[in-house]
Amino acid sequence: MKKVRVGYIPLSKHSFDIEWAKKISHITINELKKNKMIELIPVDIIFSDIEVISRICFLKEKSIDLLLIHFCTFCLGTIIPKIFNEINVPVILLAMPEPTFDGSRIRSNALCALNMNCHILHKMSIEYRAYFGSLDSLKLRTEIERTILAIYAIKNINNKRIGLIGSRAPGFYTSNYDELKLRKKFGVEIEHIDISKVYLIAEKVSNKEILREMNYLNKNIGRNNNVAEKDTIKLLKLYTAFKRIAYDLGFDAFAIKCWPEFHEDYGIAICPALGMLNSNDIMTSCEGDIYGVMTMIVQKSIAFSIPFFSDLVHIDESENSGIFWHCGSAPRELAKNKS
Repeated sequence: MKKVRVGYIPLSKHSFDIEWAKKISHITINELKKNKMIELIPVDIIFSDIEVISRICFLKEKSIDLLLIHFCTFCLGTIIPKIFNEINVPVILLAMPEPTFDGSRIRSNALCALNMNCHILHKMSIEYRAYFGSLDSLKLRTEIERTILAIYAIKNINNKRIGLIGSRAPGFYTSNYDELKLRKKFGVEIEHIDISKVYLIAEKVSNKEILREMNYLNKNIGRNNNVAEKDTIKLLKLYTAFKRIAYDLGFDAFAIKCWPEFHEDYGIAICPALGMLNSNDIMTSCEGDIYGVMTMIVQKSIAFSIPFFSDLVHIDESENSGIFWHCGSAPRELAKNKS
């Protein structure tokens, strides 16, 4: 998975508590580095307009996905326009509460800076998320991580190549999709592969490859399900063919028309092969569902685990529960005790 490249810009002004600004900037950087979704790219504290240009050039070279601007104290309102004249990425604004109120002069005035700069961005028609608080607050940290998670999901679906094997299943109009809209919005490329090509590749799979996959299955499934050997061999031929197509043509994922052709022409249900592809990090949906496999890619990126393409088949309102079911394409990693 690709990490979100987060540019971190701390802002301050010499007439406020500089040591405090440096301290909270250091603490914030350390907190952000704990997030496994991000690659943090920090710059030194900016105090004036003159320092902005070099910091911006550095961040542009790093091709950041998100900008986090931290008002460590009050700062000049001329800095933000300079930044956004050059950088066009989603932005988070963050300001910390005052360190103390002890009767002396204000040390930070960061909330004032946050308000003023929110107004500037609004007038510039730039969308932003603004937060006030410290990252040692679980609530605030969770809110910021949600924003990062959304960008993480988008980054990890951008420019994917999806192989559509066959088409959608008969009558499954919900699996229709807008190819050019997907290309425009996410850069997702879809290539159609005829099912007959899968048959041809499957029949060329060697006995050595079949034996290797068979040994792996026997070792890892841990259950005798009395499947006839000839059907297992057919299944493993198809699974190997799908993998070969993915690697040869550079597909990140598949949507496969799993019925009726494979049942009728090849003589087996291919559901376990789909589950095995998902276990092998090639996200694969059933029934030719392009939006389904895109959802799976997003789910994998934000949940850090393998998803299961399934149908909601029962709801019990009194128990606030439901049942999800599908033909047999679940990855083995989701099985209880690897049964």
